[in-house]
Amino acid sequence: MITYLVQSILISAIFTLGYFIMFRKSKRFQMRRAMILLIPILSLLIPFANQINMGANPIKKSVVYNQVLDTVHVVGFESADNMIIYSYDSLPFIIYSSISLVLLVLLVLRINSVFRLRQNAIKEDNIFIISDEHQAFSFFSSIFIPATQRKNMRLIIEHEIIHVNQKHSIDIIYFEILNALLWFNPIILLLKKELSATHEFYVDQVIIGQNTDVEHYYKVLLENGPLRNMAIGNNFNNSLTKSRFIMMTKSNNKERLTIRLIGMIFILSSMIFVFQACDNGISNSESKSETSLTDSKKQIESKAIPKTNMVSKEVPEVDVYPSYPGGDQARISFIAENTVYPEIAKKDTLQGMVYVSFIVSKDGSLKDLKVLRGVSPEIDAEALRVVSIMPNWIPAEKDGENVDFEFTIPFRFVLSK
Repeated sequence: MITYLVQSILISAIFTLGYFIMFRKSKRFQMRRAMILLIPILSLLIPFANQINMGANPIKKSVVYNQVLDTVHVVGFESADNMIIYSYDSLPFIIYSSISLVLLVLLVLRINSVFRLRQNAIKEDNIFIISDEHQAFSFFSSIFIPATQRKNMRLIIEHEIIHVNQKHSIDIIYFEILNALLWFNPIILLLKKELSATHEFYVDQVIIGQNTDVEHYYKVLLENGPLRNMAIGNNFNNSLTKSRFIMMTKSNNKERLTIRLIGMIFILSSMIFVFQACDNGISNSESKSETSLTDSKKQIESKAIPKTNMVSKEVPEVDVYPSYPGGDQARISFIAENTVYPEIAKKDTLQGMVYVSFIVSKDGSLKDLKVLRGVSPEIDAEALRVVSIMPNWIPAEKDGENVDFEFTIPFRFVLSK
């Protein structure tokens, strides 16, 4: 998953760089808009497609895949039988989900602020006269104009109607959702800002093409400058006044559109080829190594565990990973309910790490349970016992067939007063 996200960010950065080099000075604003909207989609699809291709490679039926799960902490109390068991399995997901949820809630609140502004405004068809503290803006089919700008209402309405007809609000919501879900990718914010500018450049181009006085239009933009922006709307001024004036007065030089398009297609093709080649190279190098580890965490854990007990021939990943019935949280709860810190270990103040490996077989049953490294016979036996009474798992799949998959669960037994 981490590899996929890194590849996605890298692809979005390369595409964005190509866009800035070849198209940012172009006055073909609709094409620029389409490219900006496509870059996030391509950055998600290209690495995903490569992973699918990797999964299509043939494998040997006798191979056992393996993975080390996150450490389960078993905290026993010297003076009582109570224990606390916890795991960091879901911590990254909790952090990601929390930030995404906050951003989505903020988005809903901003949308709600538009509806509240609309309720308090004076309505004239789809035109809403609002307080003077806000800039003129549009949101979907609604156009909001501050009372002080009544004298410029015709020009502002012409401007905002273009936003409405072009469905620019959909673009804004699209990028707000992307930003909430892909907040870790800084390229999304850059593209969001560029899209907003492109919207305004296009509308300015249409307005000027209608023989509107450029100086008067620019003056109206300046009058809206000090007013407050609506973060979720198509703002009339949008704090791009200088850039917009430069773009308005820029001559329409003949553009070498074909060359630029070929350049972007070349970048797209190169991305697919490079990532496919990298994946194939990794796959080939891994297939030659008979003792490579399948999980990055094993590099750390193997320092304390006999290497010969934890290795397997590295091969392409399975299509569907095995899973505990009910998910990781259900597995953690099962361990919490069934693990007992041995009394002898408490008395002797024994603590430490126990590594239990097992194979989820093709029918989901667990087999080949063994302790790779232990602390004491009592603690080792308890960890092994808990794993042995687990229910059947949902087996792994590769190319439509169930395959064996080996797991290693690290138990950390810790005493607390």
